[in-house]
Amino acid sequence: MVDIDLADAICFAVVTLGAAIVQGALGFGFTLLTISFFLASLSASGAIQLIVVLNLTVTLLLVRSLWRHVPRRLWLTLAAGAVVGFPVGMWVFKTTNVDQIKFAAGGVVVLFALIMWFDVAMLPARFRRSARHSNAWSIGIGAVAGFMTTALGMPGPIVLLYLSGLSLNKDVVRATTITFLAFAYSIALLFHFTLVPVDPDVLIMAGLLAPVAVIGSWSGHLLSRRIGNRSFRHAVLVLIAASGTFTVVSVLR
Repeated sequence: MVDIDLADAICFAVVTLGAAIVQGALGFGFTLLTISFFLASLSASGAIQLIVVLNLTVTLLLVRSLWRHVPRRLWLTLAAGAVVGFPVGMWVFKTTNVDQIKFAAGGVVVLFALIMWFDVAMLPARFRRSARHSNAWSIGIGAVAGFMTTALGMPGPIVLLYLSGLSLNKDVVRATTITFLAFAYSIALLFHFTLVPVDPDVLIMAGLLAPVAVIGSWSGHLLSRRIGNRSFRHAVLVLIAASGTFTVVSVLR
């Protein structure tokens, strides 16, 4: 049973609104900005269930309007790889120390974010062109993202790092990321809701917060039109680095 007073309910709404705005604007960030507060207020399973449902809300809302910007082959190969990664991540989640996985994943994310921040030229144009059209690269990244979805609930960083490394237009990066996340969290919902008991109170809370998430997501979508490619790239790298750092610190505390 979830016991939430009025002050907590307002905090939930404010956190959800802010995270949804960031997600709508950048295509990533909802989990990073909500997980600490949700975990402090709910059980681990309840927090994850709430995050998955609200993530689906903020991503599915934008899929239709963004789909025209998505490179179809790139998206399909990412999704094909994710299908391989989903069950592996779920198996690891159930059998392995999740803190070890989180620490390793967070460290890798921070490392690559720093490499891209300080010297984007370390990814040569030839690599970017070949990776953009390489099914093997896309399937591999998709598999890692699928693994991170079911094992950690955080598929966004690796996908954004890959797409940013290809120097794609920000509209393409946002569209591909958001539509991929909609797919990934849909599958994660099936896995976790099948294997973990669902708290009815969490579902009620998700229903109450969904309109807030919708408003925030659409506001962020409108805000994205005012963000240039350079600012978008910097914001994404900062958020990814923060995501990896938070993941590592949460294990060490």
